[in-house]
Amino acid sequence: WLEAILDLIKKHILPLWIDGYIMGFVSK
Repeated sequence: WLEAILDLIKKHILPLWIDGYIMGFVSK
């Protein structure tokens, strides 16, 4: 069940991380 939790975390955090990365890249 740990893998399922990691998958959920990835699904929730990756979009946020990608958005933050793009915003930071554009803000430069």
